Amino acid sequence: PDTTTPGEVTQAIFIGNTTFSDWLLSQQMTLSPQGWLDRVVESNTFDQFPNYRESLRQADQEALQRFYKDRGFLDAEVAIDVLQQQPENVWLKVVIREGPLYTVNDWNLTIDAKNQPAAADLQNTPEYRELTKGLALKPGNVYQRRALWQTQQALSQFLMEQGYFFGTASFTEQLDRDQRRVTLDITLTPGEKTSIDSVAVFGQKTLNRRTITRDARLKEGQRITLHDLQEAKASLERHSIVEEARFPMRLTTDSSVTLTLEIVEAPLRQLETSIGLGTEEYLRGKVQWEHRNTNGRGHVLSSMARASFLEQELNASYFIPYVGSPKNSYSITPFLAHRFGVKRSYEVFQVGMIQALRIDVRRDLRAILSYELSANEGRADAGRGNPKDPLVNYNISAFSLTGTYLPLEPTGQWNGIQTFMEISSPFLLGTYTYQKATIAFRHRRATRWNPEAAWLIKGRLGGLWAPATPSLPLDLKLYAGGTHTVRGWQRNELGPKESRFNENDEFDRYIPVGGRAMLVGGIERIQPLPGALRRLDWAVFVDGGQVWSDFEAINFQEIQFGAGFGVGTTTPFGPVRIDVAMKVNPNNQDMSRYQGIDYGSALQRFSLHLQIGDPF
Repeated sequence: PDTTTPGEVTQAIFIGNTTFSDWLLSQQMTLSPQGWLDRVVESNTFDQFPNYRESLRQADQEALQRFYKDRGFLDAEVAIDVLQQQPENVWLKVVIREGPLYTVNDWNLTIDAKNQPAAADLQNTPEYRELTKGLALKPGNVYQRRALWQTQQALSQFLMEQGYFFGTASFTEQLDRDQRRVTLDITLTPGEKTSIDSVAVFGQKTLNRRTITRDARLKEGQRITLHDLQEAKASLERHSIVEEARFPMRLTTDSSVTLTLEIVEAPLRQLETSIGLGTEEYLRGKVQWEHRNTNGRGHVLSSMARASFLEQELNASYFIPYVGSPKNSYSITPFLAHRFGVKRSYEVFQVGMIQALRIDVRRDLRAILSYELSANEGRADAGRGNPKDPLVNYNISAFSLTGTYLPLEPTGQWNGIQTFMEISSPFLLGTYTYQKATIAFRHRRATRWNPEAAWLIKGRLGGLWAPATPSLPLDLKLYAGGTHTVRGWQRNELGPKESRFNENDEFDRYIPVGGRAMLVGGIERIQPLPGALRRLDWAVFVDGGQVWSDFEAINFQEIQFGAGFGVGTTTPFGPVRIDVAMKVNPNNQDMSRYQGIDYGSALQRFSLHLQIGDPF
């Protein structure tokens, strides 16, 4: 019976642990007094001390023993006893005998197939060779049960990728207790390749069956692989109405299955609101309404209003998820927008329409071809009650192509690259003729000695060509500076600037005016804080870059740098990040210095970057 001892567990004393800390072991226990941060972040209640139960003591004892064995201490023994019991509190004594640490001696992998040519075919695949090189169990490494589980998962996935959904991987351990080594015999039994005997559709409410089967591309008699199911899942979940697509299967013969396309639909209509804070836009908010299935085929009608101190936009959109293929989609979006540049360097009113064709080449590679036609009214200075420049009317008619490569399942590292090209006035409908191109990348790699820590490298290169147009509106130019490019400078403040004067012809401020060539980059070290603060990541970084007025003005000696540190975490409201950065080599304009006179302060050398919530 589960007996409860009156009192709360107020102390847990660990004896015999030399490899792992008391704090780490206490995190594996239910009967562990909580620190204040654990109580605030993890617990639904604010109880600091859990009530003692005998069943929980036994469960904690097994959990600690399993914790050690999963990490190579195969002979570990753990005993938890009640050390002191009073009417109001209980002390626990945790005695640990760690024992020796076992390592992997070697492993042998064999394929047990009735059809020997099939076994040979499996061994000759590039995936098999990559599999054997990348197994988590490596000779000389600590023998961890977690690595054994990862190996089993990798082998099962390999079989499913080759079309063997009911294959098995079995392990036989040979322990050498004298040498403290483990030799593993791994047997892979693929069985027969799996084919579809029949297809059923289940769970749909508004999305019609024909659309589901068309986009899944899974038919009777088809031999299937894991890739086929992944593609079907991705195709169906591109529909806004599909919250989740699952594919339970029932074995009908040794090699055929009844496959069910199980659809979980999201609410048909949704109203969503978002809010965020930051040092760049100060306060931003968004309201979006969406009808996820207007005609039974997954077409989406939506409208959105978003606003911040710098930008306001109202738009409506109609989205068609299937254009010749489930990998292609089309949208048309009329919009109204109003934008300010940083420090009111410019102001633009826009009304127009954007059409976009999205092509998902693979799950990690996509391209978006879009066309914008808009009427614009803008001016170069709209700040502080100064005499404002006259409004200028101009049209934008431009094609743009955006390509994005982003692996979806990184293991310890994250890589991504995005390219953008824009060509204006293809039908002679635009006021200005220009071409713009940028390429950006991010590379995140876990450190060798600490997988929770990582290095992050990022960069962006851009150019704007308009040889026939010496003067372009400021909102069309390239900018840098801010949270996502070069910290130390606020948003878009790095690069060329112009001085502005008040009504008395006295110096007022510098405003950024952008440029036609840009180069920025940065390197950052990210690592969790120790102990109870492990949910917080701290970072140190160095960013650098420059924006030049034109290509002839490029001078790499003018590159400016910002350095600093930051702290961030993930919350139910989205990511929260705060960075403090210092301009390493500011120029006179950055410090508000005009004709030898300081109009700013030494604090302008520093900047604070705060972001609460996801950008939108």
